[in-house]
Amino acid sequence: MIKRKFVSAVIATYMALTIFMIFSSGIPLKFNLSEFIGAIGFQSLVAAPSVLLFGIPISILSDFITKRLKGGIRQLSSLIIHITSASLYIVFVQEITNSVWTTMNLLGFRVNEFLFIAVLISLFLWLLDEISKNRTIITKLNIRQVDIEKEEEKKTI
Repeated sequence: MIKRKFVSAVIATYMALTIFMIFSSGIPLKFNLSEFIGAIGFQSLVAAPSVLLFGIPISILSDFITKRLKGGIRQLSSLIIHITSASLYIVFVQEITNSVWTTMNLLGFRVNEFLFIAVLISLFLWLLDEISKNRTIITKLNIRQVDIEKEEEKKTI
């Protein structure tokens, strides 16, 4: 489970940072590829440790809290936990550090950059974790089905 969470967190971080860089560069896209890669590298120095130290434990906690729920209710509850935790984390960190709330223009709205990145990362982390979790369940079910079919073949012989 930890390995799945770690892989999901790393991929989610870079997906969200890429989308953030595209939005922050403006439409039509106005960026140099080397500047783009450098900016993602710099942003990942800030975002990646936060995701690894805070995002993964929250994702594990979310699984623990929602383990008794089923289907869409569990998934929605888990999504709400992920996004709310990321939002509270950003607000908490910015208030403690007295940092400036930098904003960006997103489709005509002024949005806190760090909050936007945190919500994107938490959304992608949740989505990738759900996809990998469901693939794991499907794989286990398929293996179990094959085992059952083998046992049935032995009985008929």
